[in-house]
Amino acid sequence: MPTPSKLAGRLTTFCMNALADGNAFNAKAHASIALGDGRSLVTWQSEDNPDLSHLSIESINTYLFFLENEHFSIILNDGSIIQLSFKIKRGKICGHRLVFIPCPVIFDPIRLERDPLYDVVLEQLFSGNPEALAQRGVVRFDFDPEAATKDHPPSHLTVNFDETRIPVSRSLDATTFLRFLDDHFLKPRVNMGRLDTPFASDGSIDVSDVEASKSPHFHWQP
Repeated sequence: MPTPSKLAGRLTTFCMNALADGNAFNAKAHASIALGDGRSLVTWQSEDNPDLSHLSIESINTYLFFLENEHFSIILNDGSIIQLSFKIKRGKICGHRLVFIPCPVIFDPIRLERDPLYDVVLEQLFSGNPEALAQRGVVRFDFDPEAATKDHPPSHLTVNFDETRIPVSRSLDATTFLRFLDDHFLKPRVNMGRLDTPFASDGSIDVSDVEASKSPHFHWQP
């Protein structure tokens, strides 16, 4: 597992490569922030680092909030947002928030050459044209063993509704998450770009639960 500062550097490299290659509309550098108790948060650089866990994945306002306040790792050319953040304690991942937030509208990317993305999205939302709207759900992988309960698996996938938490047998490293998006959500519409940036080769933690395994869940071998 790389140090928090090295992981931040690797995330920054990936994001800047995506921007330089023309596969992203915008990208942010990442940094390591000391949280105390030996923990560090590796996340995108912003003026503030609020707790985003209370924001509903069901709300278009959440997408607009992230866009307006620049809470993203990269924004793809179709307006979709990707957020990559990890918590590290004593050299091991102790939490992550990996999110894919599809753009709620459809637009011609060439418009971004002259208009801000926020303005384009608002215009499409209030255009009165149903074909401008997109019914796409957010995909969020959370890992938070300290908050685990019967209804809140330590590692889980949240889709469509905030209460929908599908158990996941492992935590995710950045490469696994990005390749998952690339394979199942982006091709052939959007090019993710270079995915060979080394992030954390040993960042996956097995948190398999016997009860959770009796129902549909996500499981794979790293």
